[in-house]
Amino acid sequence: MGCILVEMKWLLPLLLAGVGAAGEMKVETKTLSNGLGLVAIHNPGSRSESILTFLPMGLTSDGPGQTQWSHLVEHLVVRSTAGGDVEHFNAETVDDHMRLDSYGAAENWQDGLDHHRRWLQGVALTQQNLKAEKPNVIGEADTVARNSFTHKFALAAWAQASRHGRSEVAVKGDVLGARLEAIERYRNEHLIVLDRTVVCMVGGVEPAVALAAATKRLEGIRSQAKSVAPVETHAGSRSRRASPAVHLAHSGCGPAGLCGLDGQRPTAIDAFLRRFPTEERDGIDTRRRRSEDSGGDVLLCIRIPQARSVSG
Repeated sequence: MGCILVEMKWLLPLLLAGVGAAGEMKVETKTLSNGLGLVAIHNPGSRSESILTFLPMGLTSDGPGQTQWSHLVEHLVVRSTAGGDVEHFNAETVDDHMRLDSYGAAENWQDGLDHHRRWLQGVALTQQNLKAEKPNVIGEADTVARNSFTHKFALAAWAQASRHGRSEVAVKGDVLGARLEAIERYRNEHLIVLDRTVVCMVGGVEPAVALAAATKRLEGIRSQAKSVAPVETHAGSRSRRASPAVHLAHSGCGPAGLCGLDGQRPTAIDAFLRRFPTEERDGIDTRRRRSEDSGGDVLLCIRIPQARSVSG
């Protein structure tokens, strides 16, 4: 699974920039003195230039009682400089990393690079933006789970149980309860881990030009952020046949459950179970309930017989 994710990271910018045949591409890389990695991919026929910054903060590394805080950080960071401009800026937080995007033309692409510089420097977050983005983060959890990545927020919830031993997980409630000073501190402490951050520029700009411009803007960035430390996973008392049920609740936001899903698509728990070896799945007890308001199955709880990690 990890290898697939790594490959998709680099396939995505190529697709966004409309890269042509492999023989036409030119790729150059550079590591800055502060540890930041740069990648420049040249597509001679392209008139656009996309910039994608990959960071190590993800949904499964969020702290105890901080479900989806990484996702909230993503929204706040982009909004801190780009406002609501979704035509030229986008981002995504998945289980093991975050991606911040800008899309521009060959003649103005450095404007996007300036946004990446400010994101990496750590622009001050505001109460106004926090209030505006909380409902967007919560709404996205419902929309994404129902229509596309059914497992995404199931993994966010499961990490709270597996990594932190929590029996009650508030997928939405933790977002609603996030305070500005706490979320800004969380960003400062864990987002900009320079030697694990890569800025990828892809499109019609020559690699030498792209790398020189990025070096000028980004080499002076400093950060004390550190990756989240590994923890021992939890699954309840090993003296019992099964651990206590993990209830995945939308605290204060509707009925219990994590993902309401169209019955024509795999449910969140089905995608979650596929991360385990086939021979282990029979030992995992799950319960579902039909949800009228979501139009599909809702995951109620999971019982895991013994401790195991789902992130490896």
